[in-house]
Amino acid sequence: MSDFVTVAKTSDIRQGRGKAFTVNGKRIAVFNADGENFYALANACAHALGPLGRGRVRNGSVICPVHSYAYDVTNGRCYTDERLRVRSYEVVVENDEIKVKC
Repeated sequence: MSDFVTVAKTSDIRQGRGKAFTVNGKRIAVFNADGENFYALANACAHALGPLGRGRVRNGSVICPVHSYAYDVTNGRCYTDERLRVRSYEVVVENDEIKVKC
């Protein structure tokens, strides 16, 4: 399946925070980076499988709450260990609905 799926309203995710969802059987974290831009990554940190959806977004990076590994919220690249990456997913916002493609 590769259609966009509505996961939340923009008001459901506070600025600088994330929230985890299951979309088509995949655990995905959606982040409100700055009040206007939303991004989605796989919910599991590539280092120790920490829940990225519980992390905070700072300066375009989501910080894993387990060991503080930092990931680029736009593409899943890990700043802490360049060998690591988490999958990113396309997001669109339509009429205050956040939709993820996966």
